[in-house]
Amino acid sequence: MKPGDVLLVFCRSINPPKDKFAICLCPERRWFFFINSKPWWPPETQVEIKTHELRCLDRDSWVDTSKIVQLSASEIADARGDNRRRKGELSPMLRIKLRKTVESSETLREIEIGIVVGNLKGKG
Repeated sequence: MKPGDVLLVFCRSINPPKDKFAICLCPERRWFFFINSKPWWPPETQVEIKTHELRCLDRDSWVDTSKIVQLSASEIADARGDNRRRKGELSPMLRIKLRKTVESSETLREIEIGIVVGNLKGKG
């Protein structure tokens, strides 16, 4: 797993527990952004993704960059162990869109911004 990989993860920590698309930001720290069907708050932290930009989506969606989610090791292992839950990786254009939003973030800590931006620059 590398930064920019997309997984379909069954998240036990949300209510109700359910499958979520998650973008890997830092595999060592198990940091991810969630993809949602509707934008969250604040609006400047939401990055729209069209279905043609990420083939696993069946509707236009939003990446919530307002907070980093740390998934459990078992959630990640379950998703990585099932080929159907590995959904590919972000395109270079999506990486750029996320980096630009994260660079101007007022909700993430500076250390988080630095790690995420640095990790999304390369291809893993």
